Amino acid sequence: MPLQRNVAQQNAETEAKVRQAAEMFASHPTRLAWLNAILLSHGLVPNSGILARLSEVPEQEGNLFSGVWLSQAEEFWEFEVVVSRESGELLSTERFENTTNTVSVNQALRGRGKSFGRIAIEVLRGSSA
Repeated sequence: MPLQRNVAQQNAETEAKVRQAAEMFASHPTRLAWLNAILLSHGLVPNSGILARLSEVPEQEGNLFSGVWLSQAEEFWEFEVVVSRESGELLSTERFENTTNTVSVNQALRGRGKSFGRIAIEVLRGSSA
């Protein structure tokens, strides 16, 4: 039986994950240099948004990173890229697209509290309102 968490716990867990991703990007710029390059190539400024989600999966040709960038303009950008394990160099961009219109930014979802999008915006703004 899955662990039951109340809404406040669910919100806190999601917020902690968003903050962890944002802090990792801010504190390890060389490890994620490929992300800076992608953001700049799409006209986004790396130091004026946050990395809201990131996952990494080993693949044959390198590591597959997927995640969500939230710009200062509160636009959500989803990406999937393959990065060399040895050099950290970007090998290919599988996907980089603005998904703002598909991300829920609801203040409260029935039985779940705030949506991921709402929490990410609050982290970007520096609040937990």
